[in-house]
Amino acid sequence: MQHVKNTRQAAEAYAWLQQGRTVRIRAINCRDLVRHAQALARVEQYAKLGRAA
Repeated sequence: MQHVKNTRQAAEAYAWLQQGRTVRIRAINCRDLVRHAQALARVEQYAKLGRAA
């Protein structure tokens, strides 16, 4: 279980997903979950552009 608290951790979680690992994100509330989802979306955009997040 990885607790995502910031964008750096979201980047790590995304890297794990890319490796086929299971990542469960526990958020304090819906707002946190949305923020984490947005951070992951940004990380995915960076990955598509070929830049390290």
